Amino acid sequence: MDKHPLPAAPLSKLETADALANGLEALDLLRPLLVSMHQQIALPRPDLVQLKGLCHAAGWIANEYHS
Repeated sequence: MDKHPLPAAPLSKLETADALANGLEALDLLRPLLVSMHQQIALPRPDLVQLKGLCHAAGWIANEYHS
């Protein structure tokens, strides 16, 4: 395993702005899911099926916006 990763090319201001915009868009999509998850977890008997669906949706959003 290489302990010295190759240096990445510096990002342009446009690439940086685009990455930030994508991150903000992802956060806007994740926020309501996280609120719903928090509400479910706070219940004495959370709906595990709904919670699992929310987790899958959050994972999908994270994967789509990661690249």
